[in-house]
Amino acid sequence: MSFTIATKREVKAHFGTALYKHVEPMFDAMVEGSFFCDDAAITKTKIHTVKVSTENFVKLKPALQRKKLKIESKQGKLSCDAVLGGYTIRFLETGKKSVTSGDAQSTAKQERATLWVIQKILKEKKTYKKPSDITKTKAENQELLEIYPEIQDTAWLQHLFAQQQKIKELYGSKTFDVYNRDGGFMDWITALIRTKFGIAKKDSWNPADIWLIKNEDKVKKEITDCVSGKSPSLEKLNDLMIRQFNKCELIGISLKMPSTKTARYTKVNMNPMSEQPLDYKLTGIKFTMSINGKNMLDTTDTVITVSAGTNDTATFQIRQNSKGFNNLKFEPTKKGAGAARLGKTPLDMLKAMLDGDYGIGTDVFVNDWNRHPKDLPEFNEKQNEYIDKFKTINSNRLVTTGIKSTEFGPNVKASFGTTDWQNGYITSKLMQLNFIHAILTLTEKQRNSLLTNMLYLAMKQGPQFGPHGKLYWYK
Repeated sequence: MSFTIATKREVKAHFGTALYKHVEPMFDAMVEGSFFCDDAAITKTKIHTVKVSTENFVKLKPALQRKKLKIESKQGKLSCDAVLGGYTIRFLETGKKSVTSGDAQSTAKQERATLWVIQKILKEKKTYKKPSDITKTKAENQELLEIYPEIQDTAWLQHLFAQQQKIKELYGSKTFDVYNRDGGFMDWITALIRTKFGIAKKDSWNPADIWLIKNEDKVKKEITDCVSGKSPSLEKLNDLMIRQFNKCELIGISLKMPSTKTARYTKVNMNPMSEQPLDYKLTGIKFTMSINGKNMLDTTDTVITVSAGTNDTATFQIRQNSKGFNNLKFEPTKKGAGAARLGKTPLDMLKAMLDGDYGIGTDVFVNDWNRHPKDLPEFNEKQNEYIDKFKTINSNRLVTTGIKSTEFGPNVKASFGTTDWQNGYITSKLMQLNFIHAILTLTEKQRNSLLTNMLYLAMKQGPQFGPHGKLYWYK
């Protein structure tokens, strides 16, 4: 399971309007960014888990009690299985307190601040000659602080200035009626994609964080007409949205975290039916299995490097989605892109691709932490299997582990005796080992094809993805 849904808007989009009406009082009681919903599709046959920080569970309890729901204590953590609207939602106390500056709550504020400054320059025709001009007037300073209170303590004012410069250069002469991030068009397109194409998370198709729209009614009607009928085509919808983008009627923009003061902008998937992706080749895997003086892992991730030539290199960081027992995430970064990661490879698409295109079924690799050793006794039962896999990858010239094959078993066992166990780090490492072993069993051509496709899935590039502009930074 992957737990990344941390705002009420995301919950509403994921749950759907009908179910959200039943759970809305619970989420209204909590602080955004301190609850984490499972990304998996919600069904009536499975329990859908929502992890809740200890502080948030205190706020949540009155709402649960008003519904006369039973709150239990399991292994020292509060839990409540709420049957609402025919679905079972499990609210589970977790040790994770809140998101960090790079997570959902802070990211939401940054995106709203970006939309605010874009609206200022495009709709109100404001001109800012330097970063401090953005907050020069008392009224605008107050507006921005209400959206993003922490901005006075960060470098984001400089980044807002760079963003508005680039957007003004591109769209300063254009007119838009709607500037949207929350609710409105965002919720509408999210629901449409889920209903028509079964895509639970809108970002798996189009990672746009904000929308600039001219004549929203016309745009919606064209989209609605495009996907009408029993078998709507996602490629046809994407082609329509390319035309809308080119006419500056519907501009979706994906915002990437900055690392410098200069903003760049790229249009993505603007001609998906004819784009020829680069072919990347595996150049190295860093799977460090050494431990420190306290028997803890030196690193908790795996880094896979791929290259399509001297000037085009990318690295995949593979690790658990968050501290604790969680599934893996696959997140690439292109060389020179600094902190602006390319996006995460959609796990549902990755699973289908591994099995359908490369023969890596769930009997070979499964991205489910429940199916891997979670403690030392479970590892002892399967240690020969994992030791053999480690020997195989450790003999591969492309893999760096930092240890001899004979050290692997003892290091895993030592790690299980530390906080690496409670934090899920060593279980995650064993999952990473399974993935590396699986891809190395492929032919070189298959392996390079898989990693290339994973990279393009993460970038949301290809005919199955929606057109969008990407606002980002290079060093």
